Amino acid sequence: MLADERIAAIVRSVIELGHSLGFTVTAEGVETTQALERLTALNCDTVQGYLLARPVAAADVPRCSSDALAVLEANHRKQRAAINS
Repeated sequence: MLADERIAAIVRSVIELGHSLGFTVTAEGVETTQALERLTALNCDTVQGYLLARPVAAADVPRCSSDALAVLEANHRKQRAAINS
């Protein structure tokens, strides 16, 4: 998604516009760790997509939410370690 720097510039601008208007910005369709990392670097607030979870039955949401949180926490720890290096 963000391989093309022109697209990245548009995504960055949309995120900045949303923030300047006081919105929380959510990226949809996040399917790769690379896209998640780029969106995080661009200060996107939240993401959703197949990287975090496939569509599931309502009864499975609590388990899937825990799995998604673990992915996000691992990514956050990785980024903090890189910053502190």
